[in-house]
Amino acid sequence: MDQRVVCLYLTKQGDELVARAPKPMMGVLPDALQRLPDDALKSLIANMDVLIAIMQLKDEAAATKPLSDI
Repeated sequence: MDQRVVCLYLTKQGDELVARAPKPMMGVLPDALQRLPDDALKSLIANMDVLIAIMQLKDEAAATKPLSDI
């Protein structure tokens, strides 16, 4: 049996990328979404798809930012 161990370390650039990555979901919204009945969640998803399709992108740089950071 091979018992080699490989250790990986982030570069400075990797650390910076991880620092900008979205954090785990917390709070009342994720909790409420988990408790929605399946039919209500499917309806919400469909309606969000419609909303996203008609939203106007005002700042292309904001496209990858969470709404809370805009």
